[in-house]
Amino acid sequence: MPSLASMPTAGIPALDQIAKAGWIIIASDYSFAEKGGPHPYMIGEGEARAALDSVRAARQMPELSLDPRTAVWVHSQGGHAALWTGIVGPRYAPDVQIVGVAAIAPGANMANILGANPAADKRLGPYVARSYSRFYPTSLSIRPCVQRRSTPRADRRLVRISAVRGPEKNSGTHRDVRRSGLDD
Repeated sequence: MPSLASMPTAGIPALDQIAKAGWIIIASDYSFAEKGGPHPYMIGEGEARAALDSVRAARQMPELSLDPRTAVWVHSQGGHAALWTGIVGPRYAPDVQIVGVAAIAPGANMANILGANPAADKRLGPYVARSYSRFYPTSLSIRPCVQRRSTPRADRRLVRISAVRGPEKNSGTHRDVRRSGLDD
């Protein structure tokens, strides 16, 4: 999320050439991320709208003189957002003239990406499951995908946490466990 980065332009390929050409970089944050979530990870419609809205907002800045043409060029999760921006743009923001989309290593097939990389699956899989279950509740059930792998010790902790905090406050996150003082 660019607004949280100390150097939001770090890692942008060809940054010097972009600046010399006089191009403007508009980097959007993902929607809902600041509102307590869950983060809309890999939810294309929201990512596209955030990108398109950021272009519209930049056009409202009197200090900038922007070309009416917009090229979408992003990497990884942003590549996913770029693909969706190309799809959603004509319908949601017909005033934004998209002349090209470059999706560099987009997260376009999460099942293959997560299946090929167990470390990424452990880190990113829960984000995908949580955001998809929130944004597509009637068409997706993550229950068949979840495997029970907790230990008896972990089960005892969850019972103790529920008893201390009440089931309505128990989200099961590690931070909740530490706050409850039961992370022996």
